[in-house]
Amino acid sequence: MEAIENIAPINITENTEDSFFKMPSISLDNLSIDQFSEKFKSPYVRYSIIGVAILLVIYLCYRIYKRRQYYRANPLFIKNGKDAKIYKRIKQKDIPNSLAGNEMTVFCWLHIDDLKYRFGKVKHVLTKGNPYIHRKSQCPSIWIDGKTNDLLVYISNKHFNDVVRVKDVPIQKWFSVGVSIRDNIANIYIDSNLVISKSLRASAKINNGDLHICKHGGFSGNISSLGMFSSALNVSQIKKLHNMGNNRAPYYMRLYNTIKGLFGKVSFSVKVDVDTE
Repeated sequence: MEAIENIAPINITENTEDSFFKMPSISLDNLSIDQFSEKFKSPYVRYSIIGVAILLVIYLCYRIYKRRQYYRANPLFIKNGKDAKIYKRIKQKDIPNSLAGNEMTVFCWLHIDDLKYRFGKVKHVLTKGNPYIHRKSQCPSIWIDGKTNDLLVYISNKHFNDVVRVKDVPIQKWFSVGVSIRDNIANIYIDSNLVISKSLRASAKINNGDLHICKHGGFSGNISSLGMFSSALNVSQIKKLHNMGNNRAPYYMRLYNTIKGLFGKVSFSVKVDVDTE
């Protein structure tokens, strides 16, 4: 105990330069604007920053060009949705022809509010070609059954119509529908899942008609992000479209909206004390 008591106490003061316990301090004077900007006077730093900026601009221009080129061949209609009781017509001149032979794809999002509207009558969603249910030249044509929440997909060939029934689609929520056609094979996707793959009685006849949307009073609900594609999309391509959501937002816009939503939910309280002499 005497040995411990004889140890001289260590005096820690602000003026003790050699004190073991003195922590290094960071002063704003050490990071003055003049010293900070001095580092960027080097030509290597300046040229590096300019080079990175140029590369980012080139990449952005390239992405915009590719996006426009893609939608020129695969146009998107009704990006932000519309009332499904209101008729809309897309002229054939705005719809590209198939680029890969006898094939095409239609993809859209639907929100069916209820089945009471025009109950007992089939309700029109869309038709490429002749918008009357028993006529030929429908490739494809999508209808809602008169009494159930089933979809009816009509696909015409040279002589008659094949009808594909998709049972029990969602009600009162958004869901995606994809109809991919190649020769005599029709694949139907609901929420990016392949629910029906059907062999038609003959090769589908892709027509040169207009695209009719929600004719004859349509249905109670909304339709959004209706896209026409000049080839038969596969499972991964359909899934990619589905993941974009019902407003078909690209990945960078979805990331931006996510970050924006997170910051919108968080409120920051910053208190700044300024001591002036």
